[in-house]
Amino acid sequence: ELDSWPDDLVSISAGSYVVAAVRKNGEMLSSHESSSAPEFRGLYSAAVQTGYALGVTEDGTPFSHGVSLPENWKDIVILYAGTNRILALTSGRTVLEYAFQERDRLLDEPQDHVIAAANGATHIALLFDDGAVRCFGSSSHGECDTGDWNLLG
Repeated sequence: ELDSWPDDLVSISAGSYVVAAVRKNGEMLSSHESSSAPEFRGLYSAAVQTGYALGVTEDGTPFSHGVSLPENWKDIVILYAGTNRILALTSGRTVLEYAFQERDRLLDEPQDHVIAAANGATHIALLFDDGAVRCFGSSSHGECDTGDWNLLG
């Protein structure tokens, strides 16, 4: 069904059983109606997971459909949708976490100096501006053993 999508896509996101994209005009497309948010307009990026959709406008305003975001989240660059939590990267390079249940929370406090993030079911990975990669959460198979990783140097 994605074959019929237009060729003016500027960002893409995938979650469990769903893919979404943002078109150049700020419209969000979704492959699954449970993660569709036709009311979103003027988006810069989007993130989806089965049952909910997230979007961010160019001025950093976050939007959500199917889930509530903390009201104090402002100046967001990108949102990362997950099965247990949502991560937000601010323009000040701080990662914020909203866990759906307290037991799923992985960060004790926001993390600063972050340039990218990945949101998994049992762990998250953050790339810091010095090139270091730090993981938080379960490392039962060594997935958080990134102490010697430096992706910028």
